[in-house]
Amino acid sequence: MPTTRRKVKSRGEALELLGELDASGQALPMFCSQRGLDGRSLQCWRLNLRRKSRPSRASSSAGLRLVEFELPGARASYRVLVGEHAIELDDAFREDTLSRLLDVMESRC
Repeated sequence: MPTTRRKVKSRGEALELLGELDASGQALPMFCSQRGLDGRSLQCWRLNLRRKSRPSRASSSAGLRLVEFELPGARASYRVLVGEHAIELDDAFREDTLSRLLDVMESRC
């Protein structure tokens, strides 16, 4: 039976946890597992906070949104939509790779 993990509920909590994650040097899945956190939830916060802290780009970033979805018994999945294009990832993705993909997609939208 899958273990229920606690979701990150607030911006303040997310900022605190992301600071601890950076300081720990751990990978996000390990960090979240040790603290009983839902890794998808923390990753959504990380992406949304990063997106909001970036300087506003032209209309290319207006179509960018993050959708979190869950299927019972399924592996964690993420879908990042940029305009009409999507990137689908699981918990094993690398943050720097996602950043590069988003930059390429945004430059072509």
